Amino acid sequence: MTETNRIAYLDSVRGLAAYAVVIYHYIYSFPQLGQTVLGKSLGIIFNGSDAVSIFFVLSGLVLSYKYFRKNESITNMPNYIIARLFRLYPAFLVVLVIYFVEKHWGELSWGFFLLNLTKNPFYFWEEALMVRDNHHLYLPGWTLGNELALSMLIPYLIILVRFDAKMFSYLLPITLVVGRLYLPVFLFHFCLGVLIAYYFTEIRNYDFSKHRYYKYRYWIYFLVFILFSFRHLDRIYRIGGGSLHYFIEEILYGDIFFITGIASAFILVYIINQVWIQKYLSIKPLLFLGKISYSVYLVHWTFPNHTIKLLEVLNLTQQSEVLSFLIGMIFLTFITLISATFLYYFVELPFIRIGKKIITKREASALPENK
Repeated sequence: MTETNRIAYLDSVRGLAAYAVVIYHYIYSFPQLGQTVLGKSLGIIFNGSDAVSIFFVLSGLVLSYKYFRKNESITNMPNYIIARLFRLYPAFLVVLVIYFVEKHWGELSWGFFLLNLTKNPFYFWEEALMVRDNHHLYLPGWTLGNELALSMLIPYLIILVRFDAKMFSYLLPITLVVGRLYLPVFLFHFCLGVLIAYYFTEIRNYDFSKHRYYKYRYWIYFLVFILFSFRHLDRIYRIGGGSLHYFIEEILYGDIFFITGIASAFILVYIINQVWIQKYLSIKPLLFLGKISYSVYLVHWTFPNHTIKLLEVLNLTQQSEVLSFLIGMIFLTFITLISATFLYYFVELPFIRIGKKIITKREASALPENK
């Protein structure tokens, strides 16, 4: 496989994770379904709550990958920050404004606009600036604040790994404590992703069939499934009567996201090593889903509720719950993908290009003049 700075099949993983978030929010918005065993089981299949662990491990991986591949320098922090801001912020701001207009549609006026511009009664500016714990319009926005903040640490994590990768891996447990007390818990996820990027070639080429634990591989697959689905399995059947959950969070002062982060790292390592999975992930529909995955994540928030309201207007919720759920799921998928495609091509992609142009100009201006 020819190495490039972008690994297309990993984009598909991000796309599938984003789609899982969409359906997950739909499941738990659907009347009564989210509280049934069926709904909770669907929550395992479309595990959107823990798909964020895949997002963060994957971000650590893809943001650092190219710097390890060619041993490229990451000393130009301004350019790196510009690229991240233009990648994440414009599309988020556009969607946030749309959510604000939707929520306050009946109140819109010039006076209402001035009130929010000056006195900010609904904390729009805090949410727009991704200030922590201000997510009134777009609840999943908490992940974006973490993503933006932690991605700024990537250059420093790369330097540490280059200095001593083994020492960096030994320090991983410390990130569990630091992440719980002082920084977002997803610092641990980013560190895992950076390590995977550093050892990417070794992981890709390693013959796991020769490992002494290969004969236990199905048990390992099952364990990874348990770790990634722990939160939802615990909802179906309180493991240890809820004592295990209590032990992790209160005694160990840990977080379930640490567990799903480890599982996510194993999943990504397996995908990187298995060519047959990469072939399935490289089909065009999944690659396109990966391309628009950030927009999918941004636009989907109100669509599950609107889909359910449409089903109620059509009296479909009075029919078979499973049938109405499937009809709604098809409609939700369609409207989300259409909206995400528009956001990607008309907002996300143009601003990514603007960011690249700014970086190109900065790099050109830094070169010595030809005489």
